[in-house]
Amino acid sequence: MRVTTHYWLSLACSTALLGVGSNAFLSSRADISSELGAQLSKEANIFFPNAEEFAEATDRWSDYYRPNFTVVVQVAEEEDVANTVRFANSHKIPFLAVNDGHGDISSLGRMQDGIQIWLRNLNSIEISEDGRTATVGGGVRSFELMQTLFEKGKQTVHGVCECTSYLGPGLGGGHGALQGRHGLVSDQYLSLRLVTANGEIIEVSPDNKNKDLWWAMQGAGHNFGIVTSITSKIYDLVEDGIWAWEQLVFTHDQVEEVFELFNDLADIQPPDFLVWSYILRAPPMDPENPVILSHFLRGGVASIDPELIQPFRDLSGGAAANANATGLYTDIPTWIGTDLKGKGCTRDGSKIRFPIGFSRYNAEAQREFFDAFAEGTAGDSPLNSSIVLLEQYSMQGVQAVPEESTAFPHRQDDLLISPNMQYASPADAETEYKANVLGDTLRSILLKGTASNELRAYVNYAAGNEGSESWYGYETWRQERLSELKRNAANTPPTVPSPVPSEAPFSRDASPYYFEGGLRRVHPYHYTYNTYCKERWRDRTLLDIFTSEFRDREAGYYQKALESGKVRVNGQSASPDTILKNGQYISHTLHRHEPPVTGNDIGIIHESNDLLAIDKPAGVPVHSTGRYHYNSVIEILKYKYEDKFIPRPCNRLDRLTSGVMFVGKTAKGADTMAVKLRARSVQKEYVARVKGKFPDGVIVVDQPIMSVAPKVGLNRVRATGKEAKTKFRRLAYYPPPSVPAHSSSTEEPRDPNARPATPPPSYINENEGYSVVHCFPLTGRTHQIRVHLQFLGHPISNDPIYSNRRVFGPELGKDDATADYDDAIVDRLMAMGRTELPETVSYRTHFTTPPILPKGTDASVVEAIMSREHEAAVEAYQKRKGERLSGKKCDECGTELYTDPGVHELGIFLHAVSYSDSDGEWSYRSKMPSWALPPADLGVDGPTEVPEWQDVSENEEIVYGSGEVPDIGNDDAPASRGVTALVEGVGLVDISEARQVEERERTATVAAPVPENGD
Repeated sequence: MRVTTHYWLSLACSTALLGVGSNAFLSSRADISSELGAQLSKEANIFFPNAEEFAEATDRWSDYYRPNFTVVVQVAEEEDVANTVRFANSHKIPFLAVNDGHGDISSLGRMQDGIQIWLRNLNSIEISEDGRTATVGGGVRSFELMQTLFEKGKQTVHGVCECTSYLGPGLGGGHGALQGRHGLVSDQYLSLRLVTANGEIIEVSPDNKNKDLWWAMQGAGHNFGIVTSITSKIYDLVEDGIWAWEQLVFTHDQVEEVFELFNDLADIQPPDFLVWSYILRAPPMDPENPVILSHFLRGGVASIDPELIQPFRDLSGGAAANANATGLYTDIPTWIGTDLKGKGCTRDGSKIRFPIGFSRYNAEAQREFFDAFAEGTAGDSPLNSSIVLLEQYSMQGVQAVPEESTAFPHRQDDLLISPNMQYASPADAETEYKANVLGDTLRSILLKGTASNELRAYVNYAAGNEGSESWYGYETWRQERLSELKRNAANTPPTVPSPVPSEAPFSRDASPYYFEGGLRRVHPYHYTYNTYCKERWRDRTLLDIFTSEFRDREAGYYQKALESGKVRVNGQSASPDTILKNGQYISHTLHRHEPPVTGNDIGIIHESNDLLAIDKPAGVPVHSTGRYHYNSVIEILKYKYEDKFIPRPCNRLDRLTSGVMFVGKTAKGADTMAVKLRARSVQKEYVARVKGKFPDGVIVVDQPIMSVAPKVGLNRVRATGKEAKTKFRRLAYYPPPSVPAHSSSTEEPRDPNARPATPPPSYINENEGYSVVHCFPLTGRTHQIRVHLQFLGHPISNDPIYSNRRVFGPELGKDDATADYDDAIVDRLMAMGRTELPETVSYRTHFTTPPILPKGTDASVVEAIMSREHEAAVEAYQKRKGERLSGKKCDECGTELYTDPGVHELGIFLHAVSYSDSDGEWSYRSKMPSWALPPADLGVDGPTEVPEWQDVSENEEIVYGSGEVPDIGNDDAPASRGVTALVEGVGLVDISEARQVEERERTATVAAPVPENGD
């Protein structure tokens, strides 16, 4: 988080929020590990200088006035931040919160022998159900937010540099490409959670008692605490996120003309328009003089309007470096060089910025400025890699917000110019002196050109010598208001006691796991949940909160837990009627029962010092979530590798999906792989087992997908959804057996006239056989493969949502792109809870012939026998059909226990078989899953490996797109298809005409008289 920029510093305030004086002392490593470690969550970490992670955590964008740390605390939860602050205060240790280390203000150098609170793992992004807001963790970086929102068809205002945090720039106001439409980054904030200097966690919003602090957080927020999360407004993409980019180069003899053009553009610049320029030395363009390299960006169009760009084109002429492209909003950082691999994110040497803002360029001052920059960076000057950044944003949205409504004071500045002095590290005192002199000189030239003595410096870029009036405004009322808020913050005593420590339930020698019935199980254990009061909990009773928000146990359990003192508030026993208030801390100790997962181990495809490529088993969640903790990929790997490293997931698969997944063994390894996976060149391949005979050829589904009901995880094909495209190819088709395949080859030979036994449970949707399908997604929408297969009429056979007849009916949503039945579908899915189960598996007694009974036996007797056999099959099946409340209770805690999960809950027939780079730089592949191998009982051949995807020419592809829903059907299915009916108490019954004829013939044969002579 960019709280690092100012080290809680406002020079207008006489009281520093945190003391860093010479009397500060640092506890021993053992004290920090034992005392502070006991107060942190299990996911938090403490790193000392000899640890590899310490170097990564303290690496910085600039070496100028680096802070000095003796220990790094990598926090994992909001409470970790608060506990670290309290610990540091009690031991008089200075501390600094850091996200990605981009602060370069000189006051950072005052931090000596301190604690770095590393926020990187506070990286959650939660989008509200209505799609209007997102709650973002304090460790989220801009590129993470941009990509996550874009994948959901959303966007918001954030900095254009991918490697900086999202929150940091916003605390200082925050410029961004979308500000002409929506305002500054801070203008999007709706509320935030803050750890104060004394370790108290508070909620800050414009509507609560902290509304004065809310004003300050929007522009001067670095001074008042560590922001752990923030809720912001988000918006739908405009024109599907399309943007146009054009790069033009201007030479040293065009300075006055080009800056006059920039002034003209500012007068007519529309929203969604950005000019991002550099003055720099680029010998291939001009070996003697600096050049001006300008990037023009326009949202919502494929090319920039001529009236906006043509004068610049005419001036630039045909420079060799000129370029243009049409792309997406997410391409902006790559175009302008601020992506993760771009020059703007490079971590090398020292950098000092000298920002200044104003409304219009003075052409004469710009010439003087340009020439001074050219002279100071000429030849072998140690400053010859320096640049000048010129930012010209659209301002309509920024200036629509009243100036007095936030602490950001520079809403009338259309232009932001920042000389950036760069030189190699370590540098001698003379080089650093020259850098400061040149930077100040350049900024003074620009200030003189404004005809004002008031330097207006963007606080996020500040060098440190500008002063609080330059950062926060020259108005007396602004300075007084901030000073008063700062004094109040510094003098506020802590009000929340330390939480109840959560003890680890299992030591290294005592495994949490045991295996039984083919499942990995976790011994029940006692665990203490600790959390601060959330905003929605305020002024509600504990019983109301627990029974409405934690529904995995019956209300009676929570009533007893509250009455027996298992729940504490601020360290004191609480009752069911206790009313929660802001800032209170809740601790709940309970006996935890985790659901079992498959006993299959996590496969290792590849391992290096930095990375694991694993084969994730189906049914195992990646992270601790809901009722799962130890039974998660991350915890299983921790135990497997004896905590030798912290597993860091680089990609995520749904709990029910199996296949290739990447886990970083180091933060560097995780970041490197995450960058590769976000690249457009990554190719993902899946294999699925689906209903019926899938068509031949390469089938391309180009149908948009929309999230219909996020609460139940339902997505559907909708014309108003987000673009989604998947290619499919059938690898094999396995028809149903002519006789139910349930006999074992080891059984004794049967009497050919004997009546077959009731078949075992099978997949309802495979009564037409099934296909193994190779899937190649070209976009990454949620449930994309599952939804597109359902749309084709070939859903994944055991998919509990999209192959669920109880929800979608016998056609299973084939060709359905309307919202006509959405409400009913959502209602049925909501019922798939603790007692009702998905209808994907059946017991099929209707395939069993009637029992052999004496001639003339009443039909009711036959029916009764068939009914008893059916009920016995149902009872046996229900025992293993699915996880639901069993009626049995735990002897220790009285919690009602669940049955074991059923086959369908341990995973679906969808496997991520390969991740690779299209350029062939890297590739990881897993084996064909067992459910996709040729069925042994049919004695048929089929593929045993998934081949690499091979594209065909477009004219060979069969495309279903543009909202058109053609008849799909099986390519060589019989003309007369069977007709089935779902009969209560029986299941699916074939009622087609052919089947009725067959049944009449069989009945006639049974009813015919038997000749006495046996002929």
